[in-house]
Amino acid sequence: MDESAIKGLELNDCDADIPKSSSIVRIVVEGYDTFLAAYDVNLGLREHFASCGEVIHVHFPGYDASRTPVLSRFALVYIRGEGAIEKALKLSGSDMGGRKVIAKAYPPHIKAKQLDPEFASILSASRDQDNRQQRTMGVTGFDTTLPRDVVASTLRKHFSKCGTVQPVRVFHDHDLRKTLLRSKALITVDGEDTLEKVLLQLGGCDVDGFKNIQVSLVSGPPKRERERHGYNPKYYMMKRLKEFGVECSKKNKTSV
Repeated sequence: MDESAIKGLELNDCDADIPKSSSIVRIVVEGYDTFLAAYDVNLGLREHFASCGEVIHVHFPGYDASRTPVLSRFALVYIRGEGAIEKALKLSGSDMGGRKVIAKAYPPHIKAKQLDPEFASILSASRDQDNRQQRTMGVTGFDTTLPRDVVASTLRKHFSKCGTVQPVRVFHDHDLRKTLLRSKALITVDGEDTLEKVLLQLGGCDVDGFKNIQVSLVSGPPKRERERHGYNPKYYMMKRLKEFGVECSKKNKTSV
C-alpha cells in the first residue's frame, strides 16, 4: 500500500465545505504492554490521560477483536479540552502499569512519516482493514424538544459530510413520559477515515437546535468475555447502548 492509503488519517482529502474544529486534538502514544487485552489498554490510556481533558477515542491501528492477538505498538488518542496537547506531553515518560508511556503531538498538518517511519508503515498497512470496520459514537448537544425523527435525519445528514453513516439511533426519555428525548444519540459510521474527519474537522451544524452538537465518546474494544459471543449484531448493539448509558426497548428508538 502506498502513502496515499493514509491520506484520510492526515486529513489531506477532506471536503472543502466541512467546517474546521480544533476542539479535539490527537496524540500518538507508545510504550504500553501490547500483549494485554485491547479493552484493558483502552481503559488504561483513558485513565492515564484523563487529567488532560475529555478522552473521546482511543484507536489501535489494525485492531480486530476477532483475530488480533497482539496490539499495535502505537495508539492514537483523541482528547477534548483546553491545553490538552500541552498537558498530554507533560505526561510523556510517566508510568502506566509499570511501563513508561511516551506521547507525541500529531496535529492534522503533520504527516505520519514525519513523526515516526515505523508509525507511518503501521498506519499504511492497517488502514484498509480499519476502514472496513464500523465505529459507533455518542453525540450530544441537540435540542431534545424536537421530534426524534427530525433529530435523527438532521444528524445523519450532517455527519454524512464526512463519509457513510448508518441509521442514527435517537431515544425518548421514559422518565419524562416521552415529552423529551434523551440527550445522547448513537451514530455509527463506516471506517476510521470517516470517524477521523468527524473528530478533527466536523464543526457544529448550522441548523437551529443543532449548533452545539459534539461527539462525547467513541465505543471502545469489547471485553474478552464478550468476544466469545461472536459478532451477533443484536448482542453488540445492546452492549453499546449500556456503554453509552442508554437503556431502551424496541419502542424507544428511532433510526433514520
